[in-house]
Amino acid sequence: MVFNSLGNKQLLRFILVYIFLYVINIFLLEVLITAGLSAYLGGFVLIPVMAPIGYFLQTRFTFKQSI
Repeated sequence: MVFNSLGNKQLLRFILVYIFLYVINIFLLEVLITAGLSAYLGGFVLIPVMAPIGYFLQTRFTFKQSI
Protein backbone atom coordinates (compact mmCIF):
# COMPACT_ATOMS: atom_id res chain seq x y z
CA MET A 1 0.00 0.00 0.00
CA VAL A 2 1.09 3.53 -0.66
CA PHE A 3 2.34 5.32 2.49
CA ASN A 4 0.92 2.51 4.68
CA SER A 5 -2.58 3.78 3.93
CA LEU A 6 -5.58 2.24 5.65
CA GLY A 7 -7.73 2.87 2.59
CA ASN A 8 -11.39 3.76 2.98
CA LYS A 9 -11.30 3.69 6.77
CA GLN A 10 -8.65 6.38 6.86
CA LEU A 11 -10.44 8.40 4.18
CA LEU A 12 -13.65 8.30 6.21
CA ARG A 13 -11.81 9.55 9.33
CA PHE A 14 -10.20 12.32 7.26
CA ILE A 15 -13.57 13.45 5.93
CA LEU A 16 -15.19 13.31 9.38
CA VAL A 17 -12.44 15.46 10.88
CA TYR A 18 -12.85 18.04 8.12
CA ILE A 19 -16.62 18.10 8.56
CA PHE A 20 -16.12 18.67 12.29
CA LEU A 21 -13.59 21.44 11.61
CA TYR A 22 -15.94 23.05 9.10
CA VAL A 23 -18.84 23.10 11.56
CA ILE A 24 -16.68 24.54 14.36
CA ASN A 25 -15.24 27.13 11.98
CA ILE A 26 -18.69 28.24 10.80
CA PHE A 27 -19.93 28.48 14.40
CA LEU A 28 -16.92 30.54 15.54
CA LEU A 29 -17.14 32.74 12.46
CA GLU A 30 -20.79 33.45 13.21
CA VAL A 31 -19.83 34.39 16.79
CA LEU A 32 -17.18 36.80 15.50
CA ILE A 33 -19.56 38.33 12.96
CA THR A 34 -22.16 38.82 15.71
CA ALA A 35 -19.44 40.50 17.80
CA GLY A 36 -18.98 43.03 14.99
CA LEU A 37 -16.12 41.71 12.87
CA SER A 38 -16.45 41.39 9.13
CA ALA A 39 -16.57 37.90 7.66
CA TYR A 40 -13.11 38.37 6.10
CA LEU A 41 -11.52 39.60 9.31
CA GLY A 42 -13.25 36.86 11.31
CA GLY A 43 -11.90 34.24 8.91
CA PHE A 44 -8.44 35.74 9.19
CA VAL A 45 -8.62 35.65 12.99
CA LEU A 46 -9.73 32.01 12.95
CA ILE A 47 -6.82 30.75 10.82
CA PRO A 48 -4.31 30.56 13.71
CA VAL A 49 -7.01 29.02 15.90
CA MET A 50 -8.30 26.36 13.51
CA ALA A 51 -5.00 25.31 11.94
CA PRO A 52 -3.51 23.82 15.14
CA ILE A 53 -6.83 22.17 16.00
CA GLY A 54 -6.93 20.61 12.53
CA TYR A 55 -3.33 19.46 12.79
CA PHE A 56 -3.93 17.93 16.22
CA LEU A 57 -7.09 16.11 15.14
CA GLN A 58 -5.58 14.81 11.91
CA THR A 59 -2.41 13.54 13.59
CA ARG A 60 -4.23 11.98 16.55
CA PHE A 61 -7.34 10.64 14.84
CA THR A 62 -6.80 10.23 11.11
CA PHE A 63 -3.12 9.35 10.79
CA LYS A 64 -2.45 7.85 14.22
CA GLN A 65 -1.31 4.50 12.77
CA SER A 66 1.11 6.25 10.40
CA ILE A 67 3.01 8.05 13.16
